[in-house]
Amino acid sequence: MLTEQRIILNLIPNEVPPVAHVTQGDVGRVICLTLIDGNKPFDISSEYNFKIQGVKPSNESFVFDEDFILINKMTIAFKTTAEMTSEAGSVYCGLIISEGEEAHIETLSFILQVQDTAYSGTGS
Repeated sequence: MLTEQRIILNLIPNEVPPVAHVTQGDVGRVICLTLIDGNKPFDISSEYNFKIQGVKPSNESFVFDEDFILINKMTIAFKTTAEMTSEAGSVYCGLIISEGEEAHIETLSFILQVQDTAYSGTGS
């Protein structure tokens, strides 16, 4: 599918964050996040809750905590929103995994690299 990207997130810290490439204003692009623990699969429990916190180039932050899609036992997906892709540049994101209401398990970092749109919408 043209609108889908896949990245692997490792629970082992100190990894270089993977990058998903999108365009400014890109809404609805599916980003699939496959979770691993070192070199073995991370089994996603039905008890886990997911949230993405991000910081845009202007230092404005956002939180996305809805509409995650379970693809299989180690992969979830989400669709990009206008808020995530409103600014060109590197948007630093963390996938926060929690269990129940309080128990924070892990934060996995990745980058949404937002490219300037080729068309600004202004005519001449």
